[in-house]
Amino acid sequence: MLEFRSDLDKDQGIDWDIVKEVGDGTINWITPGASESFGNSGIRSGLGFEGSGDWEGTSAFIKALEQQGTVSTDTPISVLTISSQPARISQTVNTPYLSDISIDVTDTTTSTSTTRGNVVEGIDMMVNTNVKEDFVWIRTAGKLTKIAGDTTEEVSDTTLRFISTRSADLSFTNKLRYGQTVIIGSVKQETQSANKTSSFGLDWLGSQISGTETVETLVLLTPRRVK
Repeated sequence: MLEFRSDLDKDQGIDWDIVKEVGDGTINWITPGASESFGNSGIRSGLGFEGSGDWEGTSAFIKALEQQGTVSTDTPISVLTISSQPARISQTVNTPYLSDISIDVTDTTTSTSTTRGNVVEGIDMMVNTNVKEDFVWIRTAGKLTKIAGDTTEEVSDTTLRFISTRSADLSFTNKLRYGQTVIIGSVKQETQSANKTSSFGLDWLGSQISGTETVETLVLLTPRRVK
């Protein structure tokens, strides 16, 4: 998984025209299942690419993204599969929170009870393969979930948390040659950001500016043959 934050515009995600221009010569864009590359259209989930010359595909892709923003990568998830044997890929984080409060008042007592919620953020999917000599048929089914909004509210001296999520289906069925990479899903989310400024070298004379920025998360899939 890659997380991208734009330096050009905090409200936008990836500018694919810039990626194609910067990656020219180091990235070959491909249609999964075909051997030929394609032109300047069709940037979307399901897009495939591979490195050109001495460049490895994912490294070249990250370098192209870094020309317009900041890229952070989660620890790559690896899974070994054999033909017709489903495998699961999962990397999730559970976030518990107080989602509701109820107050019961009688003539003599007042009792309070809370309800706890749980949000699962990350990637969870199944992979099925049919391994061949020069390529592999891949079928995936799963979901990428990211927290899109996170606010709190005080109710009866209790802090309640309200979390909204955004998700993308990770469905892909096609063949890939070994070393090719395909984008199988992406999600955009708004996050809070804060910039601290100083005056005359003193932080306490400066100010702190908060706002929102767009984070775009991509899920990349690269098959490699183990001998």
